[in-house]
Amino acid sequence: EYAKEAAVLEPTNLSLESITSDGIKARIQANFRLDGSRVKDDSSRRLGRFATWVVRKLGTEETKVNVYLPEYEGTLLGSAV
Repeated sequence: EYAKEAAVLEPTNLSLESITSDGIKARIQANFRLDGSRVKDDSSRRLGRFATWVVRKLGTEETKVNVYLPEYEGTLLGSAV
């Protein structure tokens, strides 16, 4: 719930890579951040902020992220590295 409500994605660049029989392949560059103030439930907000703090302290390496659309039967929207 926290990630869903707190996520802020600010696109900075968009380019069309190709058109395929399944759809289009596009490259999107964006700034991503979590804004806890957008989360309505106090418990979810506190837990989410704590988890975010822990991840920052541990550090992160390169990660692949897949974005799915639950409203469309879990269709893969895109991947990011």
